[in-house]
Amino acid sequence: MLQKLNINDLKDGNEQSVLLRQFLKECDLETIKTLIGEVQSSVSLNSQIKGFVYQDVVNNLGQRLGFDVEFGRYRGNPNALNHDGLWSGNNVKLLIETKATSTYQIDLSKYISYSIKIFEKYNLDKKPPILLVLFDENTANLEAQIRGSREDDKISVIGIDALTVLVEFAQNLGGGPALKAIQSSLCPRDYTRLDQLIFTISDVVSEIVTLSSSGESVSGKIEYGPTKLAKNKIVKKLERDGILVESMYDRFFKDTAGKKYYCYFLKRFHRKDQQYWLSIEMDVLKKIIATESDLCLALENKPFFIHFDYRKLEECRSLLNTFTRGKKEFIHLGLLDLNGDVILLLPKSKSNLLLNLYLSMY
Repeated sequence: MLQKLNINDLKDGNEQSVLLRQFLKECDLETIKTLIGEVQSSVSLNSQIKGFVYQDVVNNLGQRLGFDVEFGRYRGNPNALNHDGLWSGNNVKLLIETKATSTYQIDLSKYISYSIKIFEKYNLDKKPPILLVLFDENTANLEAQIRGSREDDKISVIGIDALTVLVEFAQNLGGGPALKAIQSSLCPRDYTRLDQLIFTISDVVSEIVTLSSSGESVSGKIEYGPTKLAKNKIVKKLERDGILVESMYDRFFKDTAGKKYYCYFLKRFHRKDQQYWLSIEMDVLKKIIATESDLCLALENKPFFIHFDYRKLEECRSLLNTFTRGKKEFIHLGLLDLNGDVILLLPKSKSNLLLNLYLSMY
């Protein structure tokens, strides 16, 4: 792989650097892991070239985590911002530095100065924290150095193996609240109190359950348990209202008049701004609208479900966020329970939609 890439002459902006970044963008995560191993064991590459490759690999992983990534320079320049990368996410900005080894003491003040320059250049609200990514898993010396400095609240450390595991996990998500939580988890924080760590884990698990119930394959196997239970409760409620169900399928059913009802189950998240979330494949949403079907959303621990008419979905579609994974496009529904009022968030609009009129008690 290394011979094919021809990376012995990497320079800022040259053809080799463009080809390397394009290769990383197009290959899968397993290929990137293989490349990392080849670079680490290579005797033909000098340490400087290895560092350049590590830098581009890490920035590529940042893109896979959903960050907007500004690639840094390979070589320092007095007139440039000499960082390895700058990642921008949902209310998160991270200054990235990569290191092949943690054997030696590093100049923490240099990284802090980079953070100050970024803060000033982009007129940010606060100085971006620093994420050190190490390709040497023995981080004890570096951790001790950071803890012994006055910068322990500004710098976090992660090994490349852990970062690739995080990326692999994130690629199974749908760009919802859990991905935002993962991005935030890379920032330095005090874990003396473990609440936020536990909430992050809970949100990731909740998103996997939500994606599974909506029909997206998370681990190669789709589980219908939560959706099936919710669908049965919805059917019983509709039948009490005089709507007779004729046939049942995995995620939808038909009444005797031929009308379709699509059902989804939404887990609750530990987020104040978006407590329930659903990712629906755009083609499915278009099918719901084209067939004049209804969308029924069951919320975890709620005595009601949300009953959408297709016309309301069509009205809101252009005001919702979308997310692309591979060749598929998904649309996101974010819900907020605010003092008893259930609200559909419309991020591309100046206002949101109050859903109280669309609530149906079981």
